[in-house]
Amino acid sequence: MWIEVPVGFGFDVSVPCGLRWLFNPRDARYLKAACLHDYALSQGWDRVTSAALFADGLKADGVGRTRRLVMTLAVIVWNWR
Repeated sequence: MWIEVPVGFGFDVSVPCGLRWLFNPRDARYLKAACLHDYALSQGWDRVTSAALFADGLKADGVGRTRRLVMTLAVIVWNWR
């Protein structure tokens, strides 16, 4: 699968204040994953499928398995509707 995010697409790396000591939102390893996740959501993808893209992006940028699992579960349940 190939996903192309348009230049200038706005996204964020949202980390609750209390967890920023553990998950630094400025860590460059999270940027690609956050961008893919936010873009997929903006295109109408469901939260779980978007989270799978997020996990793949984290893995591609060298984020370890445990950290990747915690972060992926967090984006699935965050603002669950």
